[in-house]
Amino acid sequence: MKNIFTILLVFNALFITKAQQFFELKTFIENGKYGLLDEKGNKVTAAKYDAFTATFYEGLCSLAIDGNIGYINEKGKEIIPFQYENVGEFTADGFAAVKKNGKWGFINKKGKEIIPLIYQKVFDFSKGKAFVIDENTAHFINTKGEDQDQRYSLDGKYAENNLNIIKNNFGQFGFLHDQTILPNFYDQLTFYTDADFAMVTNNKKIGFIKLNGDEIVPPIYDEFSGADDQYFYLWKNNKKGIIDFTGKIISPFIYGSISPFSEGLASVKLDVVFVPNERVKTDEHYGFIDETGKEVIPRTFDFAWEFKEGKAKVRLGEEEFYINKKGDRID
Repeated sequence: MKNIFTILLVFNALFITKAQQFFELKTFIENGKYGLLDEKGNKVTAAKYDAFTATFYEGLCSLAIDGNIGYINEKGKEIIPFQYENVGEFTADGFAAVKKNGKWGFINKKGKEIIPLIYQKVFDFSKGKAFVIDENTAHFINTKGEDQDQRYSLDGKYAENNLNIIKNNFGQFGFLHDQTILPNFYDQLTFYTDADFAMVTNNKKIGFIKLNGDEIVPPIYDEFSGADDQYFYLWKNNKKGIIDFTGKIISPFIYGSISPFSEGLASVKLDVVFVPNERVKTDEHYGFIDETGKEVIPRTFDFAWEFKEGKAKVRLGEEEFYINKKGDRID
């Protein structure tokens, strides 16, 4: 029995940006193989191809026979032989990335190899330039295969997010994400097991990035004292503050001590207060802030523990007792 259906086209802003020409045709299936139909539903190829989306970029469509990939035109003519392990689609520059014997390069629409298949990974040409990755270096090339701009060395790869770690000529670390070199470079990177972020350092100052390379917290902080499911706890100018995972400052950097949030509240104390025209005065009194940074329980206690089941133990003088979330004493 024959099945006829239309493969839906999925595209992203990249194609629009490049003004890439594309159109789609219909396919049919016979005996588990695919064939191509023209706009009127007439067969233009036999059903001999592996599953494919019948979408033509710059007039050609990639598809496979028994795992070997080539290109046909809209008339079903096999334009480029079925000899590649993997391919990209043709871009507005007229080139497509192809892989053979484990290496990548580029061909034109006649199937001529314009850039030798010598690279570990390549990205599409755009405005006459493509980013390529060698064994240990990454750089741009022009349509003649000549190096453009500076070379980057490869320090490693964070495969989960297509994030390649690169190093510039100054020895700083940056990221190649998809086809874009991200703008920020750092002196040092630290990845954490099972964390959705990484710590970055510049000039011995600390910040944080997402695992796609986007910067959450700029590297302007002095120390990192930990993180929970929502917040970073950081030091700046000998004062502690809290920043959430979107980069929003929750608590200003005015405290000498802040505990992690527990049940929506964190204990704080100022430690040292500088009073104009007076000697330094110490402040060892504890209170609590909420997750907006507002001090909701005044700093009146000599010590305070975290909230559990709606109450927290505090010490005032020689006495220890419990308070509720309004700061009222609980007997």
